[in-house]
Amino acid sequence: MLHILFSHAAKATFTQAFQETIIPFSGEVLVFEPYLQLGSLVDERNRMKELSVIFGIKAGKKERGALLKQFQQQVVKIQESVNRGHEITFWVGEEAADEIAMMYLIDELDSVNQATSLSLNRVRGPLLVRELPPERLEAHFLPIELSSDAIRQLQLTWNELKKEESDLRIRRADFIYDHLDYSYYDSKLLMLMDENGGTLVAKLVGEIYGREPHLPFPFFLWRIMVLVEMNTIEWVEEMEDAMMSKVMIRK
Repeated sequence: MLHILFSHAAKATFTQAFQETIIPFSGEVLVFEPYLQLGSLVDERNRMKELSVIFGIKAGKKERGALLKQFQQQVVKIQESVNRGHEITFWVGEEAADEIAMMYLIDELDSVNQATSLSLNRVRGPLLVRELPPERLEAHFLPIELSSDAIRQLQLTWNELKKEESDLRIRRADFIYDHLDYSYYDSKLLMLMDENGGTLVAKLVGEIYGREPHLPFPFFLWRIMVLVEMNTIEWVEEMEDAMMSKVMIRK
């Protein structure tokens, strides 16, 4: 059995559960986390360039190309499992990132309509897949085999999704999304800032991430940097570590 996760943060939980035989099954765990809730779904190279800025990583064309190649190699590995008739389970939480990455994989795989070994294991509730403790995996393991009709519908949804030009895709319901600009959360960040005096960046990022955990933590730090560049907010105390800096709304 191949378990596909869409969050690197979840892998440690699954590895521990398998090692301790807490749950009555085992298998290989593969993480595929392309952050498809961010950036263009058509121009992959441009999206990788944007992600390097969002995550604050100095990645040139060569490094971004290497990462794209890594994603392609993962698709090949999953294809080989499909060809060998292995059972594949997608662990999908209630996040756009999980759903969109799964649809991308299904669309990339050849002859997937003939496969009878693809299953969707939906993790419901306030817990994200990455937040499940090892001892709770079994309770959340209720996979449903994807029929050929279901697979075709997911492929159609993916192709329709690619037509939407947006920076952000936020899940509203199962495979239904709001399409937003990167700036959507800027006003929410400003509302969290102290009216009198500066606000510690770490506190600001932590608070909004606690409310919006479906987006990567660095995304909100990047938006603060953008707001500073736009002269919407300004540094009160600028430290080498941006998280330890303080900002305030420019008056």
